[in-house]
Amino acid sequence: CGTTPYYGGGLKLFPFSRVQPHGMHLRIGRINPFVGFLNIPGIFRGTYRHYKMKCLDFVGKDFEVELSKPYPFQHSGEADDDPLQKFRLRVADEELEFVDFLKPRVVLGYED
Repeated sequence: CGTTPYYGGGLKLFPFSRVQPHGMHLRIGRINPFVGFLNIPGIFRGTYRHYKMKCLDFVGKDFEVELSKPYPFQHSGEADDDPLQKFRLRVADEELEFVDFLKPRVVLGYED
């Protein structure tokens, strides 16, 4: 689930995240890992679609997901302690302000 299209490094995993103001894009992939591997370029360009219910895309502000049985999850690269069967994802009502302590980056041009 994401509120910005890019996952990191320019990888566009959530292409519909900005369709709804203050919304998010929930993408549920039910594809075989090998099929996912073969489609990595399209997945990370944001162009992968599987219309036979293998890749489901939703746009909204509040989602509740319930699975038929508990399933292990990870968040931000860290595994959760216990498998989950039900969880909720929603956009915060308050806006967050981030502080960047790094100096502004200088973009260098190249001469021909």
